[in-house]
Amino acid sequence: MIRSIQAVTGFEYRASTHQAREGENILFSALVKEGDVIPGNAHFDTTKGHIEFRKARPLDCTISEAYDT
Repeated sequence: MIRSIQAVTGFEYRASTHQAREGENILFSALVKEGDVIPGNAHFDTTKGHIEFRKARPLDCTISEAYDT
């Protein structure tokens, strides 16, 4: 199975997770560093937590019209 995943994705390494939030945690541990500013549209609570845990700042870029449904 590992070779099949490598053939499809082209990646030598992989990390299987049971939920996207765990995959996000792994990804953020490699990419998000202290002092970074991470823009997004209304970060999920777990996403915001993963960012803040790494001493970075989540920046909500949602425009005000998005809240007027």
